[in-house]
Amino acid sequence: MGRVSAMKIYPLTFASILLLAPMLGQAQPADGSVFEQNRKLGRGVNILGYDPIWRTKERARFQAKHFQLLKDAGFNSVRVNLQPFRQMAATNGYVPSESWLAVCDWVVKEAQSQGLRVILDLHEYNTIGNDPAGNKEKFLAFWRHISARYQNAPESVLFEVLNEPCRKLTPALWNEYLAEALAIIRAKNPTRAVIVGPAFWNSIDHLPELELPESDRNLIVTVHYYTPMDFTHQGASWAGRTDKLGVEWLGTEKERKAIQDDFGKAAAWAKQHNRPVFLGEFGAYDKAPMESRARYIGSVARAAEQQGWSWAYWQFDSDFVLYDMARDGWVEPILAALVPAGSKAGEPLRWTDARELHVEGRGWDDTKAFFDRLPAKAEGTVPKPVWGLSRQSAGMLVRFVTDATAINVRWTLTSPTLAMPHMAATGVSGVDLYVRTDSGWRWLAVGQPRQQTNQVQLVKDLAPARREYLLYLPLYNGTASLEIGVPSEATLTAAGSWGAKARKPVVFYGTSIQQGACASRPGMVHSAILGRRFQCPTINLGFSGSGRMEPAMADLLAELDPSVYVLDCLPNMNAEMVTERVEPFVRTLRRAHPQTPIVLVEDRRFPNGFLVAQKREGNDANHAALRAAFQRLKKSGIKQLYYIPGDSLLGEDGEGTVDSSHPNDLGFMRQADAFAKVLGPLLRK
Repeated sequence: MGRVSAMKIYPLTFASILLLAPMLGQAQPADGSVFEQNRKLGRGVNILGYDPIWRTKERARFQAKHFQLLKDAGFNSVRVNLQPFRQMAATNGYVPSESWLAVCDWVVKEAQSQGLRVILDLHEYNTIGNDPAGNKEKFLAFWRHISARYQNAPESVLFEVLNEPCRKLTPALWNEYLAEALAIIRAKNPTRAVIVGPAFWNSIDHLPELELPESDRNLIVTVHYYTPMDFTHQGASWAGRTDKLGVEWLGTEKERKAIQDDFGKAAAWAKQHNRPVFLGEFGAYDKAPMESRARYIGSVARAAEQQGWSWAYWQFDSDFVLYDMARDGWVEPILAALVPAGSKAGEPLRWTDARELHVEGRGWDDTKAFFDRLPAKAEGTVPKPVWGLSRQSAGMLVRFVTDATAINVRWTLTSPTLAMPHMAATGVSGVDLYVRTDSGWRWLAVGQPRQQTNQVQLVKDLAPARREYLLYLPLYNGTASLEIGVPSEATLTAAGSWGAKARKPVVFYGTSIQQGACASRPGMVHSAILGRRFQCPTINLGFSGSGRMEPAMADLLAELDPSVYVLDCLPNMNAEMVTERVEPFVRTLRRAHPQTPIVLVEDRRFPNGFLVAQKREGNDANHAALRAAFQRLKKSGIKQLYYIPGDSLLGEDGEGTVDSSHPNDLGFMRQADAFAKVLGPLLRK
């Protein structure tokens, strides 16, 4: 696409701003509270910091259409980076030039016309930081003129006193300058939301040095975040990192925790002082690897949102680029990281971390990451493939109660691989929502993953009522984070026990089939179906290609305290392995749990085994070996031992799999029915 022609800018004086009052509205007290003002800032972008528009409008890169593009993309606000000092002279009382003010007025008008909130950010931090005393008069004069010019602008126009106070503008000196500037602003804008931040480049670590007037409750505190600098500023000459290229950010648990810990410090300070927080800048320089840039940016944005902060990405175009002016289009990976698929601008949602609710399907609390299925100590003890697969969230679910009329979810996956050749992305990486009705659990919606971080409105326009819901997590991907979003006026709480009293879980141990291949969505695995049918929690310990009854796995399972053990490993074992391993495995469990029922399951018949002799003979040998082990265990005095034959697990018409091995949804339903014949009586005791 060709570049659009330069926009036309018409000078707008203070008087003409007043004429715009019907469109802009009149100055109002902060809407509800400054916290509400901050919430409405939502997702923002820094704009116009280095655009030639401030010098010559004919050379402007940023056009009116870009405000609409920002709004349509899902952004709520713009932080306008103002550098007026070159346009201010002592001879006229440091009033910015009319051409500069005309551009500023145009920005406010166009942004407001698109419903974008506007932050007028004084961005002269270098000039003031290098010579505070020499620029103090100009600094205060700027706010004297701007606060008067926009005193009748609507509450959706906010002031930011100074970007990143630094260098010679020490924390103590900055507190003095800030107090004077606030006094000037409040003279004509007593209730307008004003953004202020700590010295040392708006550093989180310097928040304790920031002094704010206790009586002024219309202040929003801003911090900036570019940690780790070796990643975010790699290749940046001004940061002395031209030789640091190729640095990746992989989104490891340690890397994500570093962000959460840093933001936790700011959140603790904000809670102590009862101030809302705006993350005014964050990003990664465009010389960083693109996948790492997107991964980092998305993680920072989600971490800020999890704290209830608004944010503004640095920046629209130039270096940390979000929009490629030369190509006239979004840098799609960065846009997708900032505004995940399904996200809507201005959505009045309250987000709850799933970890604050009750996450079921976790056998151990001492895991390396919250959504892992085995304890941290298992690493290096169980086979490496088992450990890797244990970091996928198969079988985990969140049950919650809400009266919301719409339910949203956002989740971040540990792997960018969303699907497999034989299994849909909705099963591998999606989330699956059910609702409890008078007749039992009913499916409601599935969250379709489109990238590593997703935000989806699962359902809307629900009839108002307080209901219990169940949300299953991905089967073949790890879950780094999961949040549930409901309208701000709705309630959301953890659900209680499944029935009249708490029940012990059923532990299912097995192979890729048990893990969930190839269900179309997480709720269609047989263990999930049985959990809903019998109103009981379940733990899914299926490991694709790796359910082989090693002694280390027996020791781990013996640590659990289930209502029933279901051992379904034959698809990954041959007859010799069955003979060698089944009996010791069962005896380990029985020593730890003398009365807990243990169910042995034959592997499913290959549906094409009637013509493929090797498959048929493999099934025959496995079944015979398991039956023999079962009989020996029974004769040796092992009680509470049960058996599920495999011949009809998936039906007898050949329609129950996707590839002759892994069940489709029909196969899983049939398998659940077969299991229910044995498990039903045990669970009803």
